[in-house]
Amino acid sequence: MFGAPSSILGALMIYLSITMTPEWTMNQSISALGSGGLGSVVFESGLLMAGSMAMIFSAGLFEFSEKDFLGMIGSGGVLIYGVSVSALGLSLVDFGEYRGYLVYLLFFVVPVSLALLSIHLYKRGLKSYAVLGAVASIISIIPWIMGGPTTATQELMVLIPFSVWQLAIGYHMYKLEPNEKEF
Repeated sequence: MFGAPSSILGALMIYLSITMTPEWTMNQSISALGSGGLGSVVFESGLLMAGSMAMIFSAGLFEFSEKDFLGMIGSGGVLIYGVSVSALGLSLVDFGEYRGYLVYLLFFVVPVSLALLSIHLYKRGLKSYAVLGAVASIISIIPWIMGGPTTATQELMVLIPFSVWQLAIGYHMYKLEPNEKEF
């Protein structure tokens, strides 16, 4: 459960960064918040924290989806998401042109992971979580149809549905007893 609220922490840090960066608009990408000043420090620190927590969440998903190939691949996608978010928060490292690739990887892996994990959840009989994940995956594809997630609005169309699903499945996993299996 510790990693599930990573999206809440990330959203809070992005909000704080926005309040400290008055020149930023929703027509820019969210990563433009990391371009300088105190808002940049808050933004990049938030990415590091949220990405680290997402990696912890992916470990819980790995355990939760044990021995199911699609579940494991989907959990690996969440791990890639967490690593990408953390890497984007490393302001000390100049990724140059690769920074853009990291951003696209992050926004590509979310709908794919959601789709794979939804199939896994459906096979386990967790249909409401599977439907929630499938809907989130479909919504997350819309920015790609619109030409890629290039503005904050489009990026949030990927992140918000993923965050809702993440909180829901995280709460479900939290309610399970240790070593409890659901089939």
